[in-house]
Amino acid sequence: MMRDTPLDVAWIRIDDPLPVGLGVALGLPHASRVYRKLASDGQLWAALGQDDHGLQLTVTHTHDSSVEHIVPGRLPTLVEVIGARVALLDTLPLMVLLLEPIEHRLLKRWGVSDLASTVGLPTTMVCVQTQIEDVTDDLVTEAPAPAVEARVFAEPLPEHTLDDDDDDPSDPYA
Repeated sequence: MMRDTPLDVAWIRIDDPLPVGLGVALGLPHASRVYRKLASDGQLWAALGQDDHGLQLTVTHTHDSSVEHIVPGRLPTLVEVIGARVALLDTLPLMVLLLEPIEHRLLKRWGVSDLASTVGLPTTMVCVQTQIEDVTDDLVTEAPAPAVEARVFAEPLPEHTLDDDDDDPSDPYA
């Protein structure tokens, strides 16, 4: 499902063996392929991996830096993430973009986060393949019918409640 050669020739594959720690820095420790593309304000990095759950794609923006010294840049745009997906994947599986709260991202970027450390730079966008399953009988359970209070009138309604009195001047609907 990964292309042997990207559709966009600007994506250049980082040859094997991958530098130690590059997959972790890009947010995908088990990356099987890593690509780099020059952008007007730095570089875009894409890491691809696959496991039992499907494909994973991470896209990261960095300032101009070498493979050994990566300096985070800005968040990749949605257009850049979609462009990487189209250029690097042979088929276009349904993928979701995992977002974390901006507070966590800022605290992590400033280095003052006491939250659990996540993999990747603060500028990493993570996409994972998702599956939509058909609804089957074993997924549907019968919910108990809601308890509805039945109202029974012991006496018929008074005649004047059903009477349409068109002679009432205070009635706006008359």
